[in-house]
Amino acid sequence: MKPHSDSPTTVTHQEGMVAESGAWPVFGDRRFALLLRHWAEGRRGLATPREAIDPAAIRACLPHVYMFRFNPETGAFTCTLAGEKVSESVLT
Repeated sequence: MKPHSDSPTTVTHQEGMVAESGAWPVFGDRRFALLLRHWAEGRRGLATPREAIDPAAIRACLPHVYMFRFNPETGAFTCTLAGEKVSESVLT
C-alpha cells in the first residue's frame, strides 16, 4: 500500500489488519477497489455528485452497485441505480 501523505501513522482496521494511515486498503475483490477509487476521485466534500460517477469507468462493478439520491427537503432517499446483482439479492 502506498500512503497518500509523507508522514503515515499506523492504524488497526476492524479485521485486525494493520495499515498506514492514508493508504488504500487491500480488498479481496478488485472491483471494490476500482469503485472506491473512482468514487473518491469525484468526491467533493462529504458527497460525490452523481455527475462525477462515470458508469463506463466502473463497468465491471455496475451489476453490484446501487445509488441513492437524498432529498434534503423531504428527508427521503430515492434509488436511482440498482445493478442486476443488487436486484437479484432483493428479489430472492
